[in-house]
Amino acid sequence: MAFNNNFCPHLFILCHRSIALNSLMSCYNLASLYRDGFRYGKHMWNVELAFMIAMEKGQCDVSCLPRANISRIRPKDSIFHPAVSFSVMLQAIIHLYVLNKGVYGASMWQSECDSHQGGLYIRFANSALAGVMPITSYAESGEGNLLGRSPFRANCVTNIVFLLSIFQNVMITLMNHSGLPFHGSLLESRPFCIWATVSVLTCIAMALEVEPALNTVLQLAPMKANFRIFVLSLFLFDGLASFAADHLCLFFLDRDLWKERRKPIALAGTSDLASDMEEKLLMDERKKNARMIGTLVAGFLLLVTHQLPI
Repeated sequence: MAFNNNFCPHLFILCHRSIALNSLMSCYNLASLYRDGFRYGKHMWNVELAFMIAMEKGQCDVSCLPRANISRIRPKDSIFHPAVSFSVMLQAIIHLYVLNKGVYGASMWQSECDSHQGGLYIRFANSALAGVMPITSYAESGEGNLLGRSPFRANCVTNIVFLLSIFQNVMITLMNHSGLPFHGSLLESRPFCIWATVSVLTCIAMALEVEPALNTVLQLAPMKANFRIFVLSLFLFDGLASFAADHLCLFFLDRDLWKERRKPIALAGTSDLASDMEEKLLMDERKKNARMIGTLVAGFLLLVTHQLPI
């Protein structure tokens, strides 16, 4: 009963944090796409949803398991605790900043690409995208008309929203899963480790166009070298800034939890108690999954060096 009293409010807070951030990102993504007529390609949403469901399943598996050693401190029972609320706000600011920079940069690249094509264009003077969109090329080819909905046209804005949506979903899950000392660590879930790593590496591979056939199937627009570097810099900044914001909030605003999270690692396997032995096995599982992630990353780097010209 004591475990349930401590654990259930903590699960609700984790859900609220993830729901708040994911909802905010989804609203911005949809606004960025549909504000000026852009939208996802045929398979983009299905791919994004598959990654999200797979990671949520892996996270749920470890979130529903209690720790062998019950922590001496209680989890926070309110989302308005300073460590929780400031972390959520800072993460939201970081993700929105990255999305805004990405959409603005992509719109500039798209405007430059469209300006070199022939035909009649509509310019959105008051739009944040400030881009141009052709309206005659589809009518001339017979694929669409001015009164109906034109077919999907691969563009840089859709590229950015699609790639950042997948990447930021991974970061939101990683940063808002409390793990130790209340329930399982994400490194103890082999499915989550596999899918999170595959999600990030897939985003990088699509940004670098390691496998052009994959980009063609997903209807991603071709990206120049400078634009690829721009996308990778967004990934790097978003990941590092989110990690720093969450850990700094925990360090300065919840020092007890910061210290408690490191105790299972230090004490695991130091006695013959069943709980300590279980913690030792969980530590071994974390090490195995960490090595598996390293193997996947090494294999990806090997693939990139063979596929891309140096």
